[in-house]
Amino acid sequence: MLYCFSAFLLFCIYVEKLISRIVYLRFCITTFLLISKRVILCFCFSITFDSSSRWSSQPASTPDLNPAPTMSKVISFATQKGGSGKSTLALVLAAPLATEYGLRIAVLDCDYQQSIVKTREQVDAANFAKLREANPDAQYPYDVYPWQLNRIFDFIDNPEHNYDLIIIDVPGRADGDDVFNALTACDAVIVPLVSDYLDRASTAEFMTILEAIKKAADDAQIDFQYYGLPTKRVAGQREEKEMDDYIDGLGLSRFNSYLGHRKAYTRASTLYSLLNPAWARYAGGTKDTSDEIRRVCEELIERLGLPDRRATAGASVSTASTSAK
Repeated sequence: MLYCFSAFLLFCIYVEKLISRIVYLRFCITTFLLISKRVILCFCFSITFDSSSRWSSQPASTPDLNPAPTMSKVISFATQKGGSGKSTLALVLAAPLATEYGLRIAVLDCDYQQSIVKTREQVDAANFAKLREANPDAQYPYDVYPWQLNRIFDFIDNPEHNYDLIIIDVPGRADGDDVFNALTACDAVIVPLVSDYLDRASTAEFMTILEAIKKAADDAQIDFQYYGLPTKRVAGQREEKEMDDYIDGLGLSRFNSYLGHRKAYTRASTLYSLLNPAWARYAGGTKDTSDEIRRVCEELIERLGLPDRRATAGASVSTASTSAK
């Protein structure tokens, strides 16, 4: 397969010299549809990227002597199989990252189900109204936008935005060009790791594709990372260790921290953090819940090189905790 892929790659490069890029791209897509969906994904990200991608097949330009200010870090929670809890994961982490660690965060809800948008509009709206009665200046801890995948770069490249972290919740499948084009916007892709046997193979396959994308990014000198994040963990269960060994055996990247299988995570809010004691009690959280969330947040901050503003975030946290349900 590798030799066939290399031969096809050389042929495509030769064809690109003979015809226009538009015709070339159409040729690539048509040809790949006749070969293999898996090869399509690897090829599209190792050879050609459309005009909406931050990746380019052109040589790197000369470094700017007056570089722009540091851009937002962009991550997405993505998976190849629905039901893995990627939207829940975004909800669980976004609020504490904003309230406890002081990060300016935007969440782009590109999932067809719009779970994060619905949580804000249908679940948190009543509590927010009560909070505003007590404190007219109260604000949500982070911004949520219903967004379209094909407009990801419109948001990221907008100079008026001043976020430390942009979180993209992509649709619960990773089998389309729109999803993978969105992933090229990311500095890191976080993949929920569920130890269920049926999830294991599809998750590993998806992470193998991400590993191929990372290698292409490294060659293009583009910063791109991916990590598996163990979720829905049950302490002492044999399948958990098997999942870790399986991912490690394939040489794929994963977080050392994890989130357990806890009811409190399904009650995550866009208004209150599960590190907020009052909200944690309401959601059924425990000290173990808080410890897990803190470990994941701190590992994420360290891996992405995000600022940690815990000292400046303390005041807003203490104020909000007195108002939580």
